[in-house]
Amino acid sequence: MSAMIEFKAPTEFLGRNGQAKMVAILIDRLDNDITLVPITSRRQMGRAYMLVPKDMVPAVARAMLQVSGNRQKVVVSVRGGVAELVSCPPGVSVRIVDHDNLAAEQEDRRRRVA
Repeated sequence: MSAMIEFKAPTEFLGRNGQAKMVAILIDRLDNDITLVPITSRRQMGRAYMLVPKDMVPAVARAMLQVSGNRQKVVVSVRGGVAELVSCPPGVSVRIVDHDNLAAEQEDRRRRVA
């Protein structure tokens, strides 16, 4: 299971090929780590990622909220392998994506653009 957070306005990331526009971030799981992958303005995964050990995710999330001064929360409930968005601050778009279907979704978007 993965989640994608789409931004209200594009920002940037620095990856293997230099700076690029980022419109969303994909959050996924890999073994004992959580991956953070930038999504480019072309709706493709950027050539960069971060790995955060699962046991450190709460500390990283708390630090990000503290540094940002934002105390609003996005709450996602997972029961029986099904994720459900419980609450989300206004202006934040959260999409929960089944990782197995992500590649098919991206291919479908490419076909629509072409």
